Amino acid sequence: MAADPKSADGGKNIDHMMKQLGLTEEDLDDVIFEEEPAQSVEATRWLAIARVCTDGEYSSYWFFKNMRTAWDLAQDVKTRTLEPNLHTFQFACLGDWERMTEGGPWSFRGNPVVIVPWDGFRKPSSIELFHIDIWIQIHDLPVGYAPMLKSLASKVGEFITAEGASNDLDGNFYRVRVKLDVRKPLKIVVSMVRANKHELFLVKYERLTNWCQVCGHLGHEYKDHRDGIHPPQALVFKDLRAGWSIRPGGQPGRGRGTGRGTGRVSFQGRGRGDHRSDNVNITVERDLDGIEKTHDEVMDDFDLNRKRGALQKGAGGLPLQPRGNVATMVDSFAGLFTTEIDEPDPQVLEKVIPKVTDPMNEQLMRPYNADDVKKALYSIGDLKAPGGDGLHAVFFKKCWDFLGTSLTKEVLDAINDKIIPDGWNDTVIVLILKVESPEKISQYRPISLCNVLYKNTSDPLSENVDEDFVA
Repeated sequence: MAADPKSADGGKNIDHMMKQLGLTEEDLDDVIFEEEPAQSVEATRWLAIARVCTDGEYSSYWFFKNMRTAWDLAQDVKTRTLEPNLHTFQFACLGDWERMTEGGPWSFRGNPVVIVPWDGFRKPSSIELFHIDIWIQIHDLPVGYAPMLKSLASKVGEFITAEGASNDLDGNFYRVRVKLDVRKPLKIVVSMVRANKHELFLVKYERLTNWCQVCGHLGHEYKDHRDGIHPPQALVFKDLRAGWSIRPGGQPGRGRGTGRGTGRVSFQGRGRGDHRSDNVNITVERDLDGIEKTHDEVMDDFDLNRKRGALQKGAGGLPLQPRGNVATMVDSFAGLFTTEIDEPDPQVLEKVIPKVTDPMNEQLMRPYNADDVKKALYSIGDLKAPGGDGLHAVFFKKCWDFLGTSLTKEVLDAINDKIIPDGWNDTVIVLILKVESPEKISQYRPISLCNVLYKNTSDPLSENVDEDFVA
C-alpha cells in the first residue's frame, strides 16, 4: 500500500500550495518514483547548494571562478545557477568535497557564502541557507570551566565540535566549531553565572568575513550601515576577528599545508607550493633585523612576539596576519582585480566622438621590428621588481647574445598576433602600507609587479604613442 504523500515532511506546505492553486486530490495525477540505487547515487553524489549573503547583484561567472580558486580543486566541478543568488555545485572527487565541507567559512567579495550538502531530492527553494560553519575562540576561560564549553558555545551557534588542548596551538582560548546563523548579530561575549556572580568571556571568530561594527551583522561594514557616520562608542562589535599562532608542523583545524610563514606575501591565483592554504604563497626570507635564520628559528621568534601581543612586519614591509585575515585579503583583492564585462550600450557608442585620425591610426599600426624590442628591454631598470617568475631585466640583458633572437621573435609574435602567451601577464600583487599600523584592508595600497616579458611587449606599444600624438 502506498504511503500517504501528506504524511511525509512538508505535508503542510503541500496543503498550502494546493489551496493557493485551487487544487484537490482528484486533480492530482501522481507519478510513482521507483528509485534505482546505482543511478540515483551517481547523479546526486557530492552535491551542494549555495547562496551569497548579499542583497546586491553580482556575476555568477566570477562567483564560480572565485570559488573554484578558493577551494583549490583537484578536479573540475559542475556548476549551475538555478535563480539569482541560488547555485548548485557537484564535485568530482572526495578530496574536493571534503575541502569544501570541512573548510571555510567561505566568502565572495567579503560576503559570506552559505553552502550546504544537498541530497538532490529536496526542492532547492525549500532549503534554508542561513547558516555557516565557523571556528570561534572563547577567550580566558579557566580550565575548570572546560566541561561547560559546549553550553557556552551553543550561545553563539549550534555546537559542532570542540578542539582539545594541543601543544601545536598557543593562546589563552578554547576553539569550538559552531553553525552560525547569518541572520543574527555576532556575539561579543558568552556569560556564566557562578555563586550568583556573572563572568564574561570574549568571543573571537576565525576567518571572519566582512561584518558591521555597529549592528554586528555579516555582509557589510559599519560605513555601509545607514549613513556610515558613527561615533567611536557606537562601534561595539569591533575586534571580533581572531588570530592564532601555530608551532612548526601544526595547524588549527584541518586542511592542506602548514598554513605558516613570514616574509613576502605573493598573491598568485592557485599556489602549488608547500603552503597551499588560502591560495597564497608565503616565503620565509629574513627576520626583522635582516638576519637570515632557519625556518624553525623564525617561527619561534614569531610565536614569542605573538605571546607579547606584538605585530611583526615581514621583509616586504607587510604586517603578518593570521591565515584567516590573509584569506579575507585574498578574496577582497581578487574581487578588486577581476572585471565584469558587459556588452557596450549602442546608444552610448553613437555619442562617442572619434578623436583618432587616419594618420594617427597609421602611426599606431606601423610594424614593429627587432630594434623596438631591444630598445624597450634596455629601457627597463636592471633591478626593477620582477614578476612571478623572479627574473630581473638585467638577466635578459646579460644573456642577450644567445637569448636575443628567440626573445625578439616571441615578443614580435605576441605584438603582431595580438595574443599574449599564457603566464606573460601574470602579476604579483604586493601590498604597501598606507598607515603605520593598518587595521583594515583599505589601509593597504596594492601594486602589480609584471614580468619582464610582459613589459617588453607593452613598452614598444606605448613608445609608439609619442608626445605629438598625445598632444
